Amino acid sequence: MKYFQFILLFSVFIIISCNSSPELTKMSDKEYVKRAVKNNFPSPDSIVLKDILGNIMTTSEMIDMYGQGNLTTDFYKNTKGEIVEAVVRESTPADQELEAQINKKLFAAPPVTVSQIDCENVIPLLDEAYRRDQEIRKEGVTYDALADHKNLELVISIDQVCGLPEGMENEKQINIIWLVIQHSKAEYRKRYISYFEKANEVGAIDAGSIALMKDRMAMDDGKPQVYGSQVYNDRLYNLRDPSTVDQRRASVGLGPLKDYLDRFGVSFDVEQE
Repeated sequence: MKYFQFILLFSVFIIISCNSSPELTKMSDKEYVKRAVKNNFPSPDSIVLKDILGNIMTTSEMIDMYGQGNLTTDFYKNTKGEIVEAVVRESTPADQELEAQINKKLFAAPPVTVSQIDCENVIPLLDEAYRRDQEIRKEGVTYDALADHKNLELVISIDQVCGLPEGMENEKQINIIWLVIQHSKAEYRKRYISYFEKANEVGAIDAGSIALMKDRMAMDDGKPQVYGSQVYNDRLYNLRDPSTVDQRRASVGLGPLKDYLDRFGVSFDVEQE
């Protein structure tokens, strides 16, 4: 679905408009991808927001709708080619494929270079990777994508040259590697998810970490997340079956979603079954 780019544009605005005009034309997927990659959209206060029935919505109403999951947004242009309206509707598999296509373009990374690794020195190298990962995520620190890429190159080099650590005795190393892969690109989460699942089987990483990675993978593919761990642009990313999410979270050792989201200042008020 197209929610991630939509939220960039509609985080704060007031809806003032009337019913849809018959002259409006839906933006093509091709144009949407181009605009999303370049973030080339009009100012929020020039857009009318509606539901599929044509009812004008407020920002809070739109957020509540997205909290129910599986929604997307279509943008409409006037005869001058200006975007003047957006309509929220149910997402389709085609929308999810488009979302994955946009994510791929947005988060394209430079190639990974494999370096020679002293296999007797892997632990301090991973400790340094952990320090870099946490340093760039401190409040007030400017994010540095190159640091994440450097960490990824280290993990790939360890894998290629030494082999990745296994077993409960390597729990700390495995969890640092998980952190690096979780903060890398979609292709690496897909590549290494089985490694982490095997580590979970022997107790080297907890089921909650696996759940977080699978939520991130769902977001990579433009699909609804399962456990509610992913927040995008200060909003809960599209969630599958919100009324039973706490049951799923409990099954992997995670606490209630509302408590988790409170740490991010994100509200969640869906009554749980």
